[in-house]
Amino acid sequence: TSTYAQAGTAHASSDVLTFYMPETPGGEEVQALEKRGGGRCTDLLERVNSHLGEMGGRVKVFSFAQVPTCFHAEVFCNLRRYHYLVPLCVLLPPACALSSALLEDPESHPWEWEEFLGKLKEVLKLFQGTHCFHNFHPGMVPSESASRLFVKCCCHYGQAFYEGQPFVCLSILADNFLTQMVRRVVGLVLAVMRGVLPQESIPLALNQSRLIQVPEAPAHPLYLAECWYSSTETAHRTLLRPRRGGALELPKGFIQPSIFGEMEGWRASLQSYIAKKELTQPSGSVTSWVKEKLEAESAALLAQLQQEVLTYSLQSERIAAIEPENQAQLSGDEFPGGGAETHTSTFETSVDEVPEVYKEVLQLLREASASGLWPGNSTGRREVILEDSIIQGGGSFSVGCMPAPLRPPAANSVFPELMRAAFQLEKDIMPGRVGSSTIAINRNAQFKPHKDSGGGAGQSVSLIVGLGAYQGGQLMVEGEEHDIRYTPIEFNGWTQRHWTLPFVGERFSLVWFTPIGCENMKGLDLYVNQTESVNYDWCILS
Repeated sequence: TSTYAQAGTAHASSDVLTFYMPETPGGEEVQALEKRGGGRCTDLLERVNSHLGEMGGRVKVFSFAQVPTCFHAEVFCNLRRYHYLVPLCVLLPPACALSSALLEDPESHPWEWEEFLGKLKEVLKLFQGTHCFHNFHPGMVPSESASRLFVKCCCHYGQAFYEGQPFVCLSILADNFLTQMVRRVVGLVLAVMRGVLPQESIPLALNQSRLIQVPEAPAHPLYLAECWYSSTETAHRTLLRPRRGGALELPKGFIQPSIFGEMEGWRASLQSYIAKKELTQPSGSVTSWVKEKLEAESAALLAQLQQEVLTYSLQSERIAAIEPENQAQLSGDEFPGGGAETHTSTFETSVDEVPEVYKEVLQLLREASASGLWPGNSTGRREVILEDSIIQGGGSFSVGCMPAPLRPPAANSVFPELMRAAFQLEKDIMPGRVGSSTIAINRNAQFKPHKDSGGGAGQSVSLIVGLGAYQGGQLMVEGEEHDIRYTPIEFNGWTQRHWTLPFVGERFSLVWFTPIGCENMKGLDLYVNQTESVNYDWCILS
C-alpha cells in the first residue's frame, strides 16, 4: 500500500499490511490467490481502492499476496528505508560561491556538484553502522536497549527538479527507527552542511556518554520508502519487496512485473506533492525552518561542543601539571588490584582540605577500596557505567535496605562501619531530610546518561555528594552541570536523566535514596539492629 499522510505524520510510498481475508461465497478470490501464489485479483483491488478513494486518493493498494499465518508485517520486517526530500538550497552554506553556482544550474557545474556530493556523502556516512541514537528520540537514555540501532545505509538517493527548483533526496536504511529519529538526523545533517555546526557534532550526538539536544527538521518531507523482508522471502520463497527482476528470483508474492513501475510512479507523485507543499506553503517549509529556527536550535549543541573541547583541554593541562610520582594514583591504576594503602597526595591538598564532616567517611572509603573486598558491579550497574571506567577500576555497590524479594546487600556485613558513617553523614549534611533506606557507593565510576530503575518512595528525590582527590567529574542533570565535590545536591534520579562528566583522580560518590518497598525504613536503624545481632531480614516486606 501507499499513502499520503496527514500533517505531522510520515507519508509512505511502500508499506505492507497483513490481514485475515474472510472467504466470500464460493471462495473464488481466496482460490485465485492460492492458485497464483498472490496476484492482482482485479475485482478485489478495484473494490478496495474504490472505498479508499473516499480518502481523496491518499491511499492505494497495489496488490495482494498470500503469506504464512505466522507472518506479521511489522514484526518480520528486517529493514526499513525512509526518504527525506529537501530543496538543494537548504543543504548549501549561505552566501557562498559554490552555492550560487549550484542553485543556478547544478548540471552545468559538474566539478562543483561533485564537490558538494562528496561532502554530503561524507557527512551522511557518519551515521552508518551500529550506534546509540538516544539523542534522536525525546526523553531516551543510552541504557535503553531500543536506543542502539544498526544503520545499513545513509546516503544521497538522487535529485530532481520541481517547478524549476532542484531537490535532493536523503535516504536512511536501518533495522529499526525511533520516533523523530530521521527528522533529527536530517536536522543535524543540514546544520553541518550549512556550517552552523562542525562535523564533529555528529559523533558527539551518537556518543553514549553524551546527552544533547539535536535540531529537529519538519515532518512533511519524510516518507517510508521501502520495507525489507529478506528472512521471510528466503524461508518461504515469497517476494514481499517489489523490485526489478524480483519475478525471476521468487515464484510467489508480489511478482507481477508492473507493480514495481506503478510504485515508482506513485513515489514520484508523492515527491511532487511534498515539493509542491514545500514551495507553496512557506510557513511550514524546511526552508523557513532553516532560516528561522535551525541556527537557534543548534546554538545549545554548539555551546556544549565548545565546552567539551574546553573541558578536555583543561584536564589535559591539569594532568600534565601533576607531579610524576602522583600520576599513577590519579589515573586510577591502583584500584583494579585493590588499591594503595595510602591516598594522601599533594594533588589533594593543592585543591583544598577535606571538610571535617567528610573525613571519616572518606577514610573508610579508601580503606574499603584498598581492602580487596570491594564488590563487583551488578549487571544493571554495568549497563550504566562506561566500559573504560570499569576497566580502570570503576565500581558501584549498595548498602542498607532492599525491597522484597531482594536480600539485604552483602556489603552491609562486609563494611558495617562504612555503612554507619555514610548514613550518619546524610544526617549531618542535610539535617532536614528524611533518612534514606539505601546508599549507592561509587568509586571512580563515570556514568552514562541514565534514569534510576524503580521509583523513589517517601523522599521522591535522591541526595548525592562527591568525595576524594579529583578534578572534573561534575554531575549533569538534564543538561545542567553541578559540581558535587563536597557540595551535596538533591535531584530526582527516577525521572531526570543524569550522568558524570570526565574526571581525573580519585573520585568517590555517595547517593542516598529510598526505593519503593523500603518506605519507613532507615539505614541508620538497620545498622543499630545489625550491631545488636538482631536478624535484619525485617527490612524485607512480605
